[in-house]
Amino acid sequence: LGLLVDDAMITVESMVSKLEEGWTLTRAATYAYVSTAFPMLTGTLVTVAGFIPVGFAKSVAGEYTFSLFAVVGMALIASWFVAVLVAPLVGVTILKQRPAAAPHAPPEGRLLRVFSRALLFTMRRPRATVLASLAALVVAIALSPLVPRQFFPASDRPELLVDLSLRQGASIRATADVSHRLDALLRNDPDIDHWSSYIGRGAVRFYLSLNEQLPNDFFTQTVIVAKSAVARDRLRRRLDVALSRDMPDVVHGLFPLELGPPVGWPVQYRVTGRDTDRVWHYAHGVAKIMADSNQLHMVNFD
Repeated sequence: LGLLVDDAMITVESMVSKLEEGWTLTRAATYAYVSTAFPMLTGTLVTVAGFIPVGFAKSVAGEYTFSLFAVVGMALIASWFVAVLVAPLVGVTILKQRPAAAPHAPPEGRLLRVFSRALLFTMRRPRATVLASLAALVVAIALSPLVPRQFFPASDRPELLVDLSLRQGASIRATADVSHRLDALLRNDPDIDHWSSYIGRGAVRFYLSLNEQLPNDFFTQTVIVAKSAVARDRLRRRLDVALSRDMPDVVHGLFPLELGPPVGWPVQYRVTGRDTDRVWHYAHGVAKIMADSNQLHMVNFD
């Protein structure tokens, strides 16, 4: 709706400006169509093209956001049709013929003067402007590796999720004992406001999570609310060291609230196939390769 209103405002403003010069309604509507149809079409198509990587990315994020690309594309194209075809017809019906107003130059502010000078500077030097734009594009492409490749950044809320996984088949009593040991680590920590633990399951769904934990006796999850986002990061580093030292037989994961894919462990491999025995064999091989890497730790084989 907002896109439609913006495009229609451009068309109506063109008609109003010409009506103030004494043009007829039909002539003003024709001028609004001729002068705005192609520029708005190019702008619409460029904007739609900008969302193509979002819609056709071959990744979990691409599948998750394809509807965004589809809705924005249809909305932009529909708003163009309404703006250049419907808006002039409605303007002819609603707007009134006006007598020609005396020409006068509106006062120019400082911002308008700066913009006018910059616009004239670029228009009088088209080659230099194009070359400068291409240079800026090349610099942006060269610096793109510095941008984190994560479509959905983690939340800056103070919550921290602590996942503890024992060996599969461990009893709920053993899991409860591990949870109580974690409570002892968290007690009297100056960076913590409060926390809650869920033994044998994940936390109750208090936000839209894509990493829901299934009920399992060998799993426990604790939701820690730190006093700030900075305190959460400090607490995360301390807990990583403490859990590795005090609970080496427990696989732990420390995650902020993740708002979209990717979620969970930073490095994940999935081995699939029809032969279960061969799948297990290759999966164990992948886990061994990951465990031998000096850049990875806390390898979790599920």
